[in-house]
Amino acid sequence: MTMLARTAPETPPTAALTEQEIEILDQMVSNAGNRQATPGSLNFYLTKLARLGVTLQEHQIRHREIRSSGAASAG
Repeated sequence: MTMLARTAPETPPTAALTEQEIEILDQMVSNAGNRQATPGSLNFYLTKLARLGVTLQEHQIRHREIRSSGAASAG
């Protein structure tokens, strides 16, 4: 997907994602901070997908920190 987006950045996102996946990305990830990609392009949605991955990773790290500190078992 990344190579396709690099070689043809204006490719429609449906070349790699389903309509449902596009809709989910639209609901979960804002368009802010995505200024370099043309809205509606594959590159635009790959950036959203990457941002979602970072968000999920940060959440997982925070969850691990809470569990390891014992805060989750207190109370």
